[in-house]
Amino acid sequence: MTHFDSLNNHSSQPSETGATNTNTNINANTNTAANSLIIPPSAGAEVRALAAQLNLPRDFAFGTSTASYQIEGGAQNGGRGPSIWDTFAHTSGKIIDSTTGDTTSDHFHHWREDIALMGKAGLKNYRLSLSWSRLFPDGTVGAGPNRQGVDFYKNLLEGLRTAGINPMVTLYHWDLPQPLQDIGGWQNPEVIKRFAEYASATCELYDDLVTHWIPINEPNVHTLLGHAIGIHAPGLALGYQALGVGHALNLAHGAAVRALRDQGATSIGCATNHCPVLPADPNNPLDVQMAGLYHEVYNLFYSDAMLRGTYPEQLLSVIASEVGAEVAESMAAEVTSACEPLDFYGVNYYEPAVVRARDEDAENETASLATEASASEKEEPTSVDGAEQFNLPEGIPFEIESLPTQERTGFDWAIYPQGLTMTLVDLQQRYGQELPPLVITESGMSSPDEVEETAEGQEEGQTVARVRDTARIDYLEGHIRAVAEARAQGVDVRGYYVWSLMDNWEWADGLRQRFGLIHIDYSDPERRRAPKDSFHWYAALANAVGHGPEADE
Repeated sequence: MTHFDSLNNHSSQPSETGATNTNTNINANTNTAANSLIIPPSAGAEVRALAAQLNLPRDFAFGTSTASYQIEGGAQNGGRGPSIWDTFAHTSGKIIDSTTGDTTSDHFHHWREDIALMGKAGLKNYRLSLSWSRLFPDGTVGAGPNRQGVDFYKNLLEGLRTAGINPMVTLYHWDLPQPLQDIGGWQNPEVIKRFAEYASATCELYDDLVTHWIPINEPNVHTLLGHAIGIHAPGLALGYQALGVGHALNLAHGAAVRALRDQGATSIGCATNHCPVLPADPNNPLDVQMAGLYHEVYNLFYSDAMLRGTYPEQLLSVIASEVGAEVAESMAAEVTSACEPLDFYGVNYYEPAVVRARDEDAENETASLATEASASEKEEPTSVDGAEQFNLPEGIPFEIESLPTQERTGFDWAIYPQGLTMTLVDLQQRYGQELPPLVITESGMSSPDEVEETAEGQEEGQTVARVRDTARIDYLEGHIRAVAEARAQGVDVRGYYVWSLMDNWEWADGLRQRFGLIHIDYSDPERRRAPKDSFHWYAALANAVGHGPEADE
């Protein structure tokens, strides 16, 4: 296996072939108000001291993450076809604030500016996703790619490389082309074949520009929210039957890895959401048992598939009981194809889950992660990504709660950085030599932005927007320290990517939740960008580590 040797050693020279339709000068058409905030980040005494305490290697990869549907906009531009999220967002009652991803942060028209912000700050690693519908509008490769879509991503990737930024590309971040959903989506095995073909064709187009590849983002979350309880696209409420979709996503992961390898890709990983699962009452045997079951459903069903080509035996027994013995036997036989050698294992971490055995006689059964199992038919949506209350589908023998910590995010998620250390150490203990180097592919918090206009550092008569998001800085420091603690315990962690580079359209919560290091003014048709204090802090830390003394071994 080729290991994730360094995210920072990939050549930053663009390919010789230029793009045909768009100027790739990343300094062109930028927002001067936003750019005037950016100066070469210098590590102050506090940041330098933190960098020394962390004891991270110079080539530790500090990066940021985004997803196509959440930031691109340009839904009607460039020959893009509809995805399941276009359909879902345009269905009345599905999105809390009734917004869509049609424009969102308008990265489609502002990508040069966004690259310039990263480049001037010295941020060298960027995770993005490609829109399958922009490249292949009907989801199939037979008719060839949409040339406007090809040129858009070619220009974007070349712009990143010219700026010295390493692209980590996710092929699928939940935005399945609607024509493929029309034939059954991930419940139709044909879609797995279409995904492998898409992976192969996309790698052929861009492999000389891409540093690292990820087939699928968070297959567990996509299964749970989109197919088990129906509050994400495509809005299916299948209950236990949704594990068939999770199984299909595991098989699609393996098929895509093989397709990427066949095209010459040399660095391939994953991005799986992981969370520690805690029993609500550790002295209650039923809570302990149900916490173990949810750990298998949410975490091990995917990590065991990718790293071992197996499923947990207890979970297979549950599937046999709830779905059917033949289904369980088929899954156990097929999952071997999900396991392909990986060069890194990506972990997305946000908060732990607390599990309580369900009391069937309770008059008011509640839990805190989504909405009713019938949410896909409700007129008014409820926050589903945060810790607001919902019921899992009938027949699920447990409830999920949020850890009752004092510090919370804007989503009301628990801020619990030690949970990240627990997750990383647990992965190492479970998989040992089977585990490739780890990368935190997402970690971040939402918080409301208080924007002020300041003349600080500006010419006379000029002001810029400033966001003093100290809570996010504290969050990032705590979670980066958690990574350093895992490394001190012997876990090979090689990078940390913040979710997110910029404020974005946060799925069923629309534009309400701001995760970005860069503030987006959604009231401005030009979507003015303003780097927050956390952006400058994070860039300063990345530069301090990158230019500091080498870490002790």
